[in-house]
Amino acid sequence: MTLQMSEPRGATRTPERVPFWAGVRTVAGLDLRQRLRTSRTRWVLLAWIVAVYGFVALTWFATQHASTQGQAALFYGVTIFVVLTLALLVAPSLSASAISGDRADGILASLQASLLSPAQIAVGKWLGAWIAALGFLAIAAPVLGWALLAGGVTAGSLGLAVLTLALVTGSICAIGIGVSALTARVVSSVAMTYVVLGFLAVGAPLLFGLTLPLTETTGPVRVLRNDMTNWQPSTSGTAAEPPPCVEQTMIRTVTHTERNWWLLTANPYVVVADAAPGRADPRTNTPNEPLGVIREGIRSARRGSQEPLVECWSRGLFGPDQTEAQAARGLDQPAWPYGFVTYAVLGAGSLAIAIRRLRTPVRRLARGTRIA
Repeated sequence: MTLQMSEPRGATRTPERVPFWAGVRTVAGLDLRQRLRTSRTRWVLLAWIVAVYGFVALTWFATQHASTQGQAALFYGVTIFVVLTLALLVAPSLSASAISGDRADGILASLQASLLSPAQIAVGKWLGAWIAALGFLAIAAPVLGWALLAGGVTAGSLGLAVLTLALVTGSICAIGIGVSALTARVVSSVAMTYVVLGFLAVGAPLLFGLTLPLTETTGPVRVLRNDMTNWQPSTSGTAAEPPPCVEQTMIRTVTHTERNWWLLTANPYVVVADAAPGRADPRTNTPNEPLGVIREGIRSARRGSQEPLVECWSRGLFGPDQTEAQAARGLDQPAWPYGFVTYAVLGAGSLAIAIRRLRTPVRRLARGTRIA
């Protein structure tokens, strides 16, 4: 004979939590369906298509006389540049109202009272906003595919560009989720998210420029200069041989950008451009599209001042001989891995803030904040 122990009257069972990824998928699915029902999303999508392909059409008319590879490289650079710019404008609107908007509509309290954990709510909101942002990025895929087939970019660079764009966009969406959890009103969360992005896109390069005087040193350095002592210009109408370069020790004021170049790794344009530029001009080995120009700038800043200083006008700064010499000395090092780490830390930190703010019970509420 077996005895069954009955539960005492008034006892309650602790409900089991929903499996983590099942809860995340539920929140993300609800968020995406809610976005698709709104007419604002359709208008934003239409404006995105017009802006991206409008810039592509203008680039087509401006580069009709260029070679196929040069035109494809310029198409690739302009498209990535425009897509990243528009992503910086659209991504905050997709994520900055995710939590503050639900709080204002009285929906957030229902989610917090369910079996979903704060981490599931925050990650689900972030994933829904990120998937929506990736949908916008996919619209530019035909142009990028043509640039790859026409030889304007390699398959590896294009794959790294897509990965970098996805990472930067995901980090921006996470920042929006974190700011949305901190603020009580939708307008405040959107505005604060744009302020953070403004600092990353504009403030970081400005801070780099303002700190340049702090890195300057004045003293004797080795300099390569043209020796004009015995050089005579050609009088026969043919091109004269350039004067030889000789090394001299001279007093120079040198700016050591290798000390503060890391400030530029917070800029999204620098991260994307350094990771995946288009093909350079094969005749001069110089970049002919915006991403390549930004890449040369950040890598030059990371190299900083290297002796001897080259002041010979007969030598190119980006020619094949200079590029090979820099690579042999280990000076042409990428900066995008530092940007990857920066944006990964920003995104993870923002999600951690959102999870902490979604925990219940809430001890203190901001003025004007509603529970349900």
